[in-house]
This record gives sequence, C-alpha cells and structure tokens, in this order.
Amino acid sequence: MVAGASHGVGQAERIFVLSLTHIPRDGRILRQIGTLIRAGKTIEAVGAAGEGPDGAGFANHPFVPASWSKVRRMLAALAFLAARILPGERMALWLASAYPGISALRDAALAQFAGQGATALIAHDWTSLPAAIALHDRFGMPFHYDSHEFAVEEHAHSALWRAIFPALIRRIEAAGIARAASVSCPGPGIRDAMNAAYAPARPVEIIHNVPDGTPLSPKATGKAVEVLYHGLFKPDRGLLELVASVAGWPEHFRLLLRGKAPNPAFGQILEAAAQASGGRVRIAPMVPADRVTHTARESDIGVFLPDIGSQQNRYAMPNKLYEYLHAGLMVVVPEGTDMGDMVAASGAGLVISGVTALGPALHALDTARIDAFRQAAHALAREANWRAEEPHFRDVLGIDPT
Repeated sequence: MVAGASHGVGQAERIFVLSLTHIPRDGRILRQIGTLIRAGKTIEAVGAAGEGPDGAGFANHPFVPASWSKVRRMLAALAFLAARILPGERMALWLASAYPGISALRDAALAQFAGQGATALIAHDWTSLPAAIALHDRFGMPFHYDSHEFAVEEHAHSALWRAIFPALIRRIEAAGIARAASVSCPGPGIRDAMNAAYAPARPVEIIHNVPDGTPLSPKATGKAVEVLYHGLFKPDRGLLELVASVAGWPEHFRLLLRGKAPNPAFGQILEAAAQASGGRVRIAPMVPADRVTHTARESDIGVFLPDIGSQQNRYAMPNKLYEYLHAGLMVVVPEGTDMGDMVAASGAGLVISGVTALGPALHALDTARIDAFRQAAHALAREANWRAEEPHFRDVLGIDPT
C-alpha cells in the first residue's frame, strides 16, 4: 500500500464505485460489483444516468453531466491545452473541472459520500480520479484505481485529441496512482506501460476483461460462412478497410457489422461502403448486452483488425474478443498485439499482419479447419471467464475470500 492510504480497500464493509459510464450497463464494473457483494460488501455506485435497468443488489446514484455545448467544448479544450505548460497537480485537477462529466462526478460523489465513515471506493478510468482524489484528501478514503484503457493513448488516432488530452491525463493519473491503495488494468501491455510511466509503489495488476456466464458450445460451420465484427463503428478500427477487403474473400464468405457509429458522419460513410459491396456486407443494430454472446453465436468467425499504430490498440484486450470466444467463434486478430499473443498461444484462430492479409487467410480455410479453431476458442473461453478471475480480483483488493 502506498503512503497516504489509511487502510486497504478490502477492509471496508461499504465500498463506493465511481464511473462516468452508466454503471448498470457496464459489464466490467458489474462483474466486480457482483464479486464484492458475494464477499459481503455493501455497494453504492455513482455513475452517469442512462438507459437500462438500475443496479441489482446495489444502490445506484446516477447523475446527469452538463451537456457539451460548443462553448463548453472550447473552454475544455483550452483548459486541457493549458495542462501542457502549466505545472503542478493542483493546477491539473482544477483544469480537469472544465470537462463537464468530471466535475459533475466529483460533485455528486462528494455530496453522496461525505462523512460516511470507514469506507473505500473503486475509481473506474482516469475521469473518475479527480473525484477519488477529492474523497481521499478530504476524508482519508482509500481507493482502488481500475483503468479500462491505456488512457494517455485511448483516442490517439485523432490528432486533435493527441494535442489536447494526453498531458492532462498523464498528470491526473500520476496524482491518482500516487494515492491509490492498488491499481489494475485489463492486459499486460497496459500494465507494463503504466508501471514504466508512473513507477507505483505497488505495481499495477491485471484484471482481465472476461465475461461471466457459461461459454456457449460452438455450432457447426455451414456452407455459407459469416464473419462478424460487433461493437462501436470507429475510424481507427479498420472497418472501411475490412469492408473493402470482402471483394477478395471466397465467394461463400459474408461480413456482418453489428453495432453503431458514435460519429454519424462516419456511420454514413460505412453504410455507403457496405451498400457498394454487392450484398456481401450487412449492417445490423446492436442487441441488448445480455444477448450479445447468444447473437454472436449465429456467426462463424469473429474479426477485430484495428489500426495498431497506437499503443492503445496494440495493448487492447477488448470485450468483443472475449465475447467472440464465449460465442464459440474462431477469431482473427492482428499480430504484434496482446490479443494476438493470446490467440496464437491458444490456437483459437488466426493472427495476421493486417486487413490486407485477411483475404488470402480466408482462402486457406476449409470447414474442418474453422471448426477446429472454434473448438480451441471454446476451450479458451472455459478458462477465460470471471469465475476464474474472481479470486485474483479479491486478492488485488485485499479481500478475504472467506
């Protein structure tokens, strides 16, 4: 434990959870909450308001962040740019308040938790650290920091984001990690980068981003083979290149894109590319979180070939990878990545150099080989699940498993 944490997170009977996401729909957070409840902890959560059911078995206190007007965006951009030249932790925390969600989460957390006695909290992602730091500094509340991404490169594909965000994120993370009782992230690349950047007194631990539930048995591959990408449609995920590559696939292969585009303009570009494919690419809407794996099982191969120019994408161990595995799909991922290392070691699919190598790789497949990959994926899914991860999560937090 680092200096400044009055006691371990696991010693508190009440644990608060902070996130800018809508917590009742955030699978990683919900799996952790479930573990804490089974350990006899009382859980209260503060996260952004949104659609979906309230927390089952825990108190949820949603807040509504201020809207992102053009003026707010401009002020936040100027404030974050100032972090590149204005030194000091206090200044960084003040500048972070220009981001409406960060300040709203901090204020909601302080209002909800002030003076509640011997408690601890888990702060999810860098945007919750200003709130965690405020509670730690004012009330001596110990906290665990769980970073879901490699924060300083999360949106590094955007030149504007690279100019505005990383300097402030780096200072906020440094301040939070210096105070945190423990820190976790989803994969080895992020762990190693965070340990190198911040040199925490207690090294960063890995909490894998694995699903709960029982993996579905693979279905037999038919004559028509469906390749699935599901998730958000973003420019750095190689989706336009993926659609263009379909022309070089075997005739009996088709591509299904299931998800949505946060940027409507990119969504329109992707839709136009799909329509130009001659019917070989289909776009479908997202399904509810509890149906993602069952719906994915209708496909045969799960693909994720993002631009790996950024460390964020090289280190990513995304939900979709584990969802493909739990659906019994063969997977295709890029080499030189953490997910590629896992797939190569397990034999759960193909690890290729990029989208340009996808067509030749698919031509080399037959039904028997796809089915063999699917069986290996199913075997890996039986190991990569939350039941296997839960004891380690308890240990990271210092929670007695009894």
